[in-house]
Amino acid sequence: MECAPGSFQDLTGQSGCRSATPGHYVPWVALLSRHRAQAERTTRTGSSGGSACLDTPRGHYSETGAAAAVDCAAGSYQPDTGQDTCLSAPAGAHVDAVASETYTLCPPGLYQPQSGQAACLAAQPGHFAESSGLTEQTACFLGTFNPAPSSTQCVEADIGYYVATEGAVEQTACPAGQTTDFKRSASQGDCYTPPSGCLPRAVADQPAGLPAAERESGLQDPDGRVSIAC
Repeated sequence: MECAPGSFQDLTGQSGCRSATPGHYVPWVALLSRHRAQAERTTRTGSSGGSACLDTPRGHYSETGAAAAVDCAAGSYQPDTGQDTCLSAPAGAHVDAVASETYTLCPPGLYQPQSGQAACLAAQPGHFAESSGLTEQTACFLGTFNPAPSSTQCVEADIGYYVATEGAVEQTACPAGQTTDFKRSASQGDCYTPPSGCLPRAVADQPAGLPAAERESGLQDPDGRVSIAC
């Protein structure tokens, strides 16, 4: 008696045939051996042909002779069916779950310089990550600082303070009795001592373009500077 498709017998003197095991198939009758399923596909017990192999689903892969599809690991993904490998998440993105079909860009405040990662990195204090999908953080510029992680922008130095280094986490106060004319001062050289009996009118938070009468009275000018009022 011949073995039916999906079964085989490689021994003599047997009373029956053996079913093809998972990951293999038997395409013809009376076959003496089974064939391994090709990579990217799997089979069930008793499969009778290459067409009986199953395409691996999205988010998975399989190797030659596989009996089951394998989940893509965190940090990798697979958007297509019938694949023998997974794809690494690109730099600036991450994949935080197994069996993923796609990757996710790092949101503003986070970044990722390497591929194949399961998470993004928080921008460190003194730095910022302004937009999504970034591969690196940016140090705060001169005149700005940032004390917190995961920030999308840095803070301008206040009136009476300055920031003389990039990547600063705090601002520095002018020496006692001194101040500055404007925000975002980048040097101690911007600090000065007001004339005796006078104080700076620090109204830097008011909008630019004030009427001339207000500018002449010592308020902020269109460039954000403040003048001295005695």
